[in-house]
Amino acid sequence: MFSAGASIPKSAFASKDVFSGENSRKQRITRHIRQLLATLIDAFPDLTNEVTYITADEGGNVAAEVVISGTQAKPYGTIANQGLHFDLPHVFLFRVGKNGLIEEVTGYWDNADFYRQFGRLEVD
Repeated sequence: MFSAGASIPKSAFASKDVFSGENSRKQRITRHIRQLLATLIDAFPDLTNEVTYITADEGGNVAAEVVISGTQAKPYGTIANQGLHFDLPHVFLFRVGKNGLIEEVTGYWDNADFYRQFGRLEVD
């Protein structure tokens, strides 16, 4: 599937059609995540993700340690553009369907560390 040192390609994710027929809450969450990612990529155009560790089981459950990095080029939320770079470890838990595409993902990261790297001591 993926190996350490690789990036997770967009093609690995199931299309939005995976959620058709399910409740509108899941569809709203999917739209929110897409908007969040678009905003993040806009503010950090050199955004990268490096898979540093990955493991999976036969049931389609995958855990990945990923370092997301980027240099700010525009304001992001309440963080003014200072041209600073960030490196932030994440853990992602995926469920991969029988078609080999990611159907669910849960992510964990230290938001306080993200803000600290931009000189912010409070989390809004």
